[in-house]
Amino acid sequence: MLLSCRSHYQYQQFLRGWIPLLWAGDPCRVESFAEPLTKVWLLDLDPAIPLLSQKYPSFGRPVEFEPVDLLRSLILMSDMKVFGITEWVDKLRSDKLLAVLSGFDPGKTPGVGTFYDFIDRFWLEDDTSQAERRKRLRKPSRKPSKKLKAGEKLPVKHPRVVDKLVEQAMDGREPFPARPERLIQEVFGVALGPKGFPMVFWGCQKKP
Repeated sequence: MLLSCRSHYQYQQFLRGWIPLLWAGDPCRVESFAEPLTKVWLLDLDPAIPLLSQKYPSFGRPVEFEPVDLLRSLILMSDMKVFGITEWVDKLRSDKLLAVLSGFDPGKTPGVGTFYDFIDRFWLEDDTSQAERRKRLRKPSRKPSKKLKAGEKLPVKHPRVVDKLVEQAMDGREPFPARPERLIQEVFGVALGPKGFPMVFWGCQKKP
């Protein structure tokens, strides 16, 4: 059961309470995280809250970790170039600063199962379909019937595929309506779109 989701302003107040304490203990390390700190400070996930909330029931045991914090933590995980949930969970448990930037109290961070449960709520595919899909093996790629000359390329298998996708997007149609990850894409689109946060900022590089 999801009682409520913390607003971005409340998250900023959470940072205001913790960052000075962490800075007092190790100012150099906190300063080294100035870029990710700036990103999460500006990352307003409020537009994604309605989409996140609809995947949680209004009855039962209250959730221990709010979905908006789990989403922020996964975004931070990607920004920190960590690509495994287990590795990220270990970092959150051992690193107070990463826990706080995610929105968690140090010493009270989610486990691996919590993150996978969060992801499963937005993955629109049942267990049976997933199992069948994994059993299907792709056919091995066939080698070209003839050797290519220097500078020669293979013929295009699906001409105009990019143009077709662009046309669908321009017409307001969803390019992949049956894809199980479409809700996840919608959440990120709302959270990191014009009303949430400029995507280009997450690709910025540190100046030398």
